[in-house]
Parts: sequence; C-alpha cells; structure tokens
Amino acid sequence: MLTPLHVGAGQSELRAHDEEDASEVALIARDHAGKPWIPGSTIKGALGATCTDVKVRLFGKPHEKGSQQARGTLTFSGARYVSKAGSSASFELAQTSVAVGTGVAAANKLYRRDFVPEGVTFTSDIDVESGDEPTVQADCAALETLLALAASSEGLNLGANKADDLGRLQITRIERAESRFGPTGWTAQTFAPHTIAASAPVRAPLFGLRMVCPGPFLSKGGQTDNETQPLMDAAGKAPRIMGTAVSGALRKRAEWLWALHLHRGGGAEMKSCKTSAGPRDLDPVQRLFGYEGRRGLLQVSPRNVSAKGSCQIPGVSLDAMTAAPRDGLLFFYHAHHGVTFDLSISTRADLDAAETNLFDLLKADLEANGLKLGMGTTKGFGWFCSDQDPILKHYSEKQTEALKLKSKEDPADHYAEAELPSNLVTIPYRLSRIDPNVIQLPEQRVSDRFSNHALLSKPMPAAASGHIDLVWHVETPVLVAAQTHDHTKPPKDVPFQKIGDTFAIPGSTIKGMLRAELERRVNARAYRIIENLLAITDDPEAERPHLDAKKQLAAFKAHRPDVNENYTPDFAEALFGFVREPESDDKSRSRHEALHLKARISCGMAWLVSEYDADKSRDELYVIAAAEPRPISKFYDHFGRKAYLVDNASAADVVARLKAAERKLDKYASPLKLLHPKQGQNLLFAQRIYLHNMTEAEIGAFLTVLTLDFTLRNRFLIGRARAFNAGKCFPAKIKLTLTPNDAGADYPARGGSKADMRMIGQSATPFLSAFGKFVNSGEDPSTARDPALARSMGFAAKEFNAAHDPLFGDYLRKRSRLDDGKIYYQQTSDDPKNRNFSASDRQKAFEANNGRLAAVLKKTWRD
Repeated sequence: MLTPLHVGAGQSELRAHDEEDASEVALIARDHAGKPWIPGSTIKGALGATCTDVKVRLFGKPHEKGSQQARGTLTFSGARYVSKAGSSASFELAQTSVAVGTGVAAANKLYRRDFVPEGVTFTSDIDVESGDEPTVQADCAALETLLALAASSEGLNLGANKADDLGRLQITRIERAESRFGPTGWTAQTFAPHTIAASAPVRAPLFGLRMVCPGPFLSKGGQTDNETQPLMDAAGKAPRIMGTAVSGALRKRAEWLWALHLHRGGGAEMKSCKTSAGPRDLDPVQRLFGYEGRRGLLQVSPRNVSAKGSCQIPGVSLDAMTAAPRDGLLFFYHAHHGVTFDLSISTRADLDAAETNLFDLLKADLEANGLKLGMGTTKGFGWFCSDQDPILKHYSEKQTEALKLKSKEDPADHYAEAELPSNLVTIPYRLSRIDPNVIQLPEQRVSDRFSNHALLSKPMPAAASGHIDLVWHVETPVLVAAQTHDHTKPPKDVPFQKIGDTFAIPGSTIKGMLRAELERRVNARAYRIIENLLAITDDPEAERPHLDAKKQLAAFKAHRPDVNENYTPDFAEALFGFVREPESDDKSRSRHEALHLKARISCGMAWLVSEYDADKSRDELYVIAAAEPRPISKFYDHFGRKAYLVDNASAADVVARLKAAERKLDKYASPLKLLHPKQGQNLLFAQRIYLHNMTEAEIGAFLTVLTLDFTLRNRFLIGRARAFNAGKCFPAKIKLTLTPNDAGADYPARGGSKADMRMIGQSATPFLSAFGKFVNSGEDPSTARDPALARSMGFAAKEFNAAHDPLFGDYLRKRSRLDDGKIYYQQTSDDPKNRNFSASDRQKAFEANNGRLAAVLKKTWRD
C-alpha cells in the first residue's frame, strides 16, 4: 500500500477516546484471524474500471434489464494481509466536514474510521479459466497488461476516497502457475516470480506543484491533557498529510473562487449529471470535486512528504480585562516545520470549458496564495506556498527605514485634561473604561451573512480579500517565550520562540494583541464578565460582594447576551471569530453555526530578518513572574480593559529596569532570555496577514488598529515584561494587496495623506474613509447613529490612543512622581475607596512596592 486504505466492513464500534468522549468508529474488513483483508470483489472492480476492449470477456457482465448476464474468465480471491515486523495493522483517524459559511467543523459531522497504513503488503490470487490454450494465453496477456498499470507509482486506488488518493496500491511482484488436465490427470507448473514492467498511467497529471511550509504544520494526531500531538506517517518520521485534507482545502478555495465568479455576474454553468440518486444539476465545483453519489473528476494526491524538524509552540488565551492567562487555557502544540510535499492533480475525464476555467482559477490562486492545511491556519500554522515564504520576498532591509519619535509636544500640555476611567490609575498599567450600555456591532450586511451562515462563503459588496505584508520594528529587548513553565515547579530557562534555527513571533501572539486592541478601539463586548469572579471578598468562599459589583453587572446586559441560535457577534467577533458554549444541550446545526465562527483575519508567523545582539541575548534576567495568574483577581475593583503603558524608555532603560527588579533567590523568579537589538538598531520581524471577505469599513478598522490610529508616535507592547516597556514595537512598510469582490472595482495606489505614511502599495484612504462613515453615521449616511454609541466610540478612540502613546505614559509616570528609571505598581491603599483590604494585605502591598506587587498579590491569593 502506498497510501492508507479503508475498505469498510459495513460495521462500527463504540470506542472511548477520553473520559468524556466515546464515538462510533467505522471498521475495516478483516479475515477470520482479525487481520486486514481486501475482498476479491474490491480488486475486481478496481481492475475492471481500467479495462475497455476485453472487459466483458475477462470480468463478465452483470445481469441488467434487457440484457443477459455473462460470466468472466477471471476469478479473484481476497487479498491477505502479510504481517510486517514492527508495523501496525491499522490506525484510527478522525475526519470532519467543515461548514462552508462559518469555516468551523460542521455540527455532528465528526467521523472516525480505521485505516490500513501505507507500507503494508497484501497477497492475492487471480484464476484464469478460459478453456483452450490460445484463449488462456491471450487472457493472461490481457491480465498482465492491466496489472502493469498498477505496477507504476500511480498504482491502483481501492476502497474509500479514491479521488483523494487513498487506498493507492502498487503491484510489486507476480507469480504465475499453470494447471493442465491430461491423460494422467492434473499437472501443475510454477514459474519463477518476476516483476512487471510498469506502463504509463492512462492519464498524466494535469497539474503538479512542490508545496513548502517554512513555519509550523500540525495535523492533529492525539491530545494528552493540554498538549496536541501530530499525526505521523507509518514510519513515524514525517507528518501524515491525507489526500482528504488537501482535497477539502482545495474544494473550499474553489467554492470561494466560483462564488466570486457568480458575484461578478458570471454564468452558473450548471450541467445535468448522473448520480446514485438519479440525474442532478451540478455546478463546476461539484463536478470537479464530487457530489453525494458521484465521484469528482479530479484526483488529488499529496506525495513525498518530508519535514526538516519538529517544534513546540505554546498557546494561551488572555483575559481582556486583566491581560492575564485564563485558567486552564494554556496549551502546547507539537508541530513540524519545513514540511514539503509534491501536489499532483489528475483527471478521470476531459474537462469542459467551465470546469477548465475554474481549474485555471484554482491553479493561479495556488501559485499566488498557496494552501492552508491542518490546525491553526488563522494563526500561521500550515501555510504552504509554491516556493520560499512570500514574506521574505517582500522584505528588503535596505528599503526598510526605522520611524523615529520626533514629536516635541509637552506631555503635560498634551494630556493634562485627559479623561481617566476612575481616580485609581495603576502604574505601570491602567484599565480603560468599558461602556456597560452599548457595544459596537458590525454592519448589517455582515450580520445578515452571519445569520444565513454565509459570512465566509458568500462575497459581500464593497468588500475585498487579499493580504498585508509588513515589517515589525521592535525597539526594546523582547521575549516571546517558547514555553511557559509550570508554576507548581521551579522555574526553568525561558528562551525566545524559535522555528528551526530562526527566531519567530507566533501568529497567535500578534493576532491576540491586535484583537485586544480592536476590542478596545471599537468598544467591543466584554463577554468574560463573570459574576462570581467580580464578587471581590477577603474570603474566596464568601458571597459578600466588594463595592457594587453585582449591581454594576446588571447594567452589562449588552455585554452578556443570551447564548442561543439568535446570538449576534460584535464587531471584533465577526472579524476574529469566536466559540461560545450554548446555554442548553441542543446540538442542532442552526445552534452550532450560530455559536461558532472562523476568523476572517489570519496572522502568519513573524520571522526575524535582522541581526540581533547575540552577547546580550545570552544573559538571563531573574524577574518575578506571576504565580498562578487568574483572569480576575480580588484586587481589581473596577471594570476595564488592561493596558500596559508605553513610555519613551530606550533599550538601555528597559534593561536597567529589569535588572533593578531582579530577584535571583526568589523561587517565583523566572530566568528570562530576552532578544536584544543591536546598539542603535531595531529588531525587524517580517509578517504576512491574510484578510478574507472583509467590508471596506472592517478593513479600515483593522488598519486603524494596525497603524495605531495612523500616527507615527504610538507604539505596541508585545511579549513578556511589558510593565518594563520590553517589546516596544510598531509596524512599517505596510503593503496592501487587496482584490475587490465587485466587478470593475479597484483601489488606488498610496498617496500623500496621513493615512498612507506607513503604507506602500495600495492606499489606506478608502478604507479609513469607509470606517469613519460607519462610526459616525452607520451604513446609511442619512441615518444618525445612536448618540450613546457615538459617544462611546469617541471615548474608545481616546482610550486607544492613550494606551499606545509614549507621551501619555510619560505624563502618568510624572504625575505619579516616579523617577525615570523606576518601575513599581501603585499601591492599592493610595485609593480612599479601597476599604476591603485587610491590614496584612495592605502591609504586604507596602513591602512589595518594588516592582513585584502583582506577583505578591497573586501569591497572597494562592497562599
């Protein structure tokens, strides 16, 4: 077997896969000893499908109305499994159907099947019973001609999913024996085993492409606690890439391309085709990739899979209100990098004009945008391309210039009248106010598409798809950790994430950062407001709330909608996707698709493309890490989104702050290895971001966040030690490559406006204008937006800029009477409203006023 084989037994069994999951598994055919077995009828049918001129004589003719049944001269025995030392007789594989409109697994469509792995050997007998010798010899010659087709590397496909290149069998040896009846009875003659000269395949591949994935690739093979293991091939040396996965991904792209064709006024090109249920009118996608009861015209085959190595990438979900990891949501993904395979696509028959047109569109899309396979494709996993990573083509160090902070504004003048969310300003972060009354919803057409489960599959007018190439400039030492240590054990070395030999920032890290900032900018739903976590008390078991937490929660109805089939995503959810747990056990399709949505924004890995200071990057800094961080601790006493404050600290300032906070003997200190820029330079990370079916207003909102409100002064903070201003960064050389959904539409090139200062390629102005109109007056300019929402959006914009402006950070540090090189957390006792802290809590807070208050408070909670 060259590829995995499933010849079904027509039976299934219930198997437990973990403590809570038991599901049916489709079984394979087995013999009396329990070994895999291929029925003779399966082999006969596959060989018979390749035969033309002597088919009736060799294979016979089944009884049909108006015709006579005829018996063929060939008799096929079942193929017997030949055990191979150290090989597995079968393995189980889970497969799912992806809902076209939401991009997530369809409801109740998870299938598990047993497969025979590649590399397994079978043996079978074929008897030729023709009568006279000339006929026997002729039939044997005809049989060897058929077997020669299966002797090539193309082989012969058996069992399920033949169009996806499963069950590909290659004949490697034949033994011929003859039995003759003479005067003395039966005599037998056996000839020496020999190989057959492979003949050329009936149809040469229509298209072939070498696919390369420089970054991580993960096809889920198993789950152990919070670790996801890869699906491996039979030899355990390379990841397994199933033809079904590749075919499914290609079909989704073809469906989108054909939907664009129809949206732009193209013809439907329907054709009546035979299916097992009778004639059906099928479109070109269904004809190429198959339809229920009809095999598709294309055969998709991934071959020669290899990988350069393996990597482990952590993933964590951060709480929007505290920026702390959410309990139980730290994961480790064991993936491969440098994965390559040869993609071969052939056809069973000639394609008509419409089918050829769609196939040509698909080929062009593959060569331009590659293919996304496996898990985590919206986070940079499984991005296959036809050659080197396209972001490296975009990057050129000579063409990239650092943007320097040149503003001479006085911070006091700039933010002296800044509106603050409360009288409690906590250094080095603040909590941006959340409006409890209103949230920002997407445009009506986005909501309509979502309600009809078509947001990802049906092109919207005045919308576009494409990608953004950019380079992140990191000005201060940064650490995006390769692993997060277990807080119940002594801390381990915490290095920077690497993929192979290259430092990289995972797409999930940047995606999470941008999502959090978009939520702040558009006043999105704070959906994780949980009553029992906000009931702040001295005793975690008590029910006495702190201040008016429960009363305030009652006002957050807009942020806590009913989770049912009528759920409507907010602006950020509609772009970045979401998963909600239903309020009942209803598992219907409508409920499932209303509570799940794949992101329309996909962030790739950001690769280091500049030099770095290797000597400084080897140094370890023992800085307090939060022990057992909780999403919301009892020490937070007002609602808001947490934002670490950016200031004008240099790389040297950040190192000085970190060294001042070092506690090498503290058991809660983590030895951090930050990546340091060279003197006077920035670290540069190149990245690509894909956008899919986004309205111009949504693109404008995303660009507003990405460019930090189109200002050159503002900065992001990314990675660890943000309190010290580590990981201070901004994007530059932002190249838009977007294709409008609408026929005849086009986007202008970059101009001289403020919105285009960071841009190259297409201009950001049309998208910024569309977002501005949406914010100010909604889709219909004649309809005024809700005044409460307009005020909320205006304040959200101020909060967004304040969170990223170094001048504001400097202003608050000055207001808090902090020395320039000093970092500490403002004590909770400074606020007269805080009357719920015990004397011991207050004393510990005072004692800890040296840059480690947050860790001590969390340690206090745990103790």
